[in-house]
Amino acid sequence: MLYEALLKVNDHSVVRLNYAVALAMAGKVNAAMQQLGPLDTDLEFYHPFYIARAEFKVMQDQSADAVRDLHRASRLTRNPQERRYIEHRINNLSLAAE
Repeated sequence: MLYEALLKVNDHSVVRLNYAVALAMAGKVNAAMQQLGPLDTDLEFYHPFYIARAEFKVMQDQSADAVRDLHRASRLTRNPQERRYIEHRINNLSLAAE
């Protein structure tokens, strides 16, 4: 896998996050979630981390937890367009849960 090779050259937290996204997109959501665990501290203030984790949680039918992560991402982003997208995603997940 591309990200496994990249990690050998550049073992960076963002590369690990991208690797986790690739795993999730390949249907390996549990493995993706395991990859995210050690990144909690390094990516604590990186909103894409929370967006990715939220999407993985949606894939695992954990929408309430996903909404919490999306709220965190919304607070961290400085980009108004990203914030609107995140808030739209929160609203959609909240409506689906009702």
